[in-house]
Amino acid sequence: MMEIVIAILLVVIIVLLININAKLPNRIDPVEQALLRDKQRREREQREGSL
Repeated sequence: MMEIVIAILLVVIIVLLININAKLPNRIDPVEQALLRDKQRREREQREGSL
């Protein structure tokens, strides 16, 4: 009986860890998107400035 409970707990913990790891990149994403937008804006301004 105890082995079954421990096995279920291990599965639950592993699933939670996977979910936490899957959510971590989403927190970084907005920052990277902002950096990309800045970079694109700078490139556009340079192109328009050189015209």
